[in-house]
Amino acid sequence: MDLPKDSLNESKLRLEEDEAMKLHLTNIVSFLQASNIDMFEQPLDKLEEQLKSDEPLQLSLRDSAEKLHVLGFVSFLQASEYELIEVMIHNNIWIGSPPVDPGGSGEVMYGLFLYWIHNPPNFIQKLLDEHKIFKAIWDVFQSLAPTQISTENYNALLNAVKTMGVVAMNGSIFGLNFYESLDANWLWAAIDYMISTISHNRVPFSTTNVPPISLVGSRPQRVKIALLGDWGTGDDTAKAIINQVLALKPDYIIHLGDVYYAGTAGDFLPLNEEKNNFLALWPPIANSFALNSNHEMYSGGKGYFNVLLADQRFSQQQKTSYFALAYGGWTILGLDSAYFSHSVFFTNGSLGGPDDGQISWIKNLNLSANKVIVLTHHNGLTDDGSKETNLWTELNSALGGDPAAWYWGHVHNGIVYKSPTVTGRNTLARCTGHAAFPFGNAWELNECENIVYYAHTPNPDGGVRVYNGFTMLTIKSDGTVKEDFYEQNTKNPVFSNSFLR
Repeated sequence: MDLPKDSLNESKLRLEEDEAMKLHLTNIVSFLQASNIDMFEQPLDKLEEQLKSDEPLQLSLRDSAEKLHVLGFVSFLQASEYELIEVMIHNNIWIGSPPVDPGGSGEVMYGLFLYWIHNPPNFIQKLLDEHKIFKAIWDVFQSLAPTQISTENYNALLNAVKTMGVVAMNGSIFGLNFYESLDANWLWAAIDYMISTISHNRVPFSTTNVPPISLVGSRPQRVKIALLGDWGTGDDTAKAIINQVLALKPDYIIHLGDVYYAGTAGDFLPLNEEKNNFLALWPPIANSFALNSNHEMYSGGKGYFNVLLADQRFSQQQKTSYFALAYGGWTILGLDSAYFSHSVFFTNGSLGGPDDGQISWIKNLNLSANKVIVLTHHNGLTDDGSKETNLWTELNSALGGDPAAWYWGHVHNGIVYKSPTVTGRNTLARCTGHAAFPFGNAWELNECENIVYYAHTPNPDGGVRVYNGFTMLTIKSDGTVKEDFYEQNTKNPVFSNSFLR
């Protein structure tokens, strides 16, 4: 007798979930092997039994915890949690006396990780109950640091989210929707990051010497290039933005990186994000390019290098994470700022060292810096434009000067900085990391003198959310460049500017 269709679908889903867990457990084994344990030539179920009482293995796990300490992972999470606590205090949500500031640098969007580690969400608890390997790893996580957020304060934050909405100073939304900062699925990003980092489970960096590619426009003496940053959500917003882009008929589309949660391929959970959240919605345009990012490095870059760059739509990159495009006397330089980052969660960008391939490739192009437009995932300025990041110093050294313009993502916003910048650079510095990721009004930018424009138009359908957007560059053969910033549901750009070579 044939099974009902619903039963077949449930069985298929169960098989997919089982296979996903097997793949993830294999990565966990790799994580343990990085601590010099050589007992993994046996079935996983037998290994799980051995975890009950194996003292050397437990010592190995504690060694792994110490490695995470050395990497600065603990202090980063502690600082991130405190940034969230400051947001709660600012919004009169916090109950009790403020805790001690642990110091250090973090990011508010990771502010709940320590709480979740000590209070696992249901889907994590289910895995802990079913898989002793997973439980052993989780015990390592819990040994790293306590949380300063009590259940009472967590519930107070939940109540505030439901009644008034909570937005951090940088625009991070503390909400329950996908990709917002109360979405516990972000734990997968942390788990993937820790496993790939400690086990060095990442794709080798490609050093193929790809020469500059000459661009060709659909109309004479002009080429149009759409720039999308942080677009890889796979949701309705991503669909709406890409349709809006296509309506403007660009000749080329470039993604500045970030596929969520961790840009996975087929061996990290959640499975196949690069395929499902990016390629499935990307238009059938052969003139496509994409940059690497911190989120895609969480799973070792496997989704980006092995899946996205293997797609024919991105074949002009020849599976490299950097490229050069030429038109109108300009060179548009797309660079990988994620692969060589040594910061926690690949948060701060880097181009690598002189022996890593990318720097020597840039220098061998012999470019005039003032005729270069740079694209990276990571930012060259802090959100408010008051300070430069180390990436700016690296870029200046590699190019032998500052580029004419620089567009980046990473920061979930669309921002136009004043020129010269507050640090005295003549580069036109721009952030366009707002193509689909949910964000609110970054109130720290409200009256910032360093900024000409930032995206903060309220989205009437999104609670505290503001409109997403993208950037369009139109380059003429005489070297004139027109930059247009668009927001959702707008036919005309919200900011425009022109500059010459």
